[in-house]
Amino acid sequence: MFAPDAVWQIQFVKHAQNLGFSLADIRKLLSIQSHPEKECTDVRRLAEEKLAEIERKIERLEAIRRSLRDLAKQCPGRGPSHRCPIIKAISSE
Repeated sequence: MFAPDAVWQIQFVKHAQNLGFSLADIRKLLSIQSHPEKECTDVRRLAEEKLAEIERKIERLEAIRRSLRDLAKQCPGRGPSHRCPIIKAISSE
């Protein structure tokens, strides 16, 4: 139903998205890929930038996890919500 090149391009886009690349990044990758004489320096740079971005996100998520874990430990899970340490912590930020 679709041309093999179209299928390849769709698969390429989906795989790149699964690796966290944005559509703008994928456009750059496809542009580089369409010029086989180019060096892979730009591809590696994009991958390293994406990796650094993902590592920053992981650090933020780990900090959020620690905060939520601490807040959950402080909450007795009973009593009026206005005394809930989680609500108080969120309100004070």
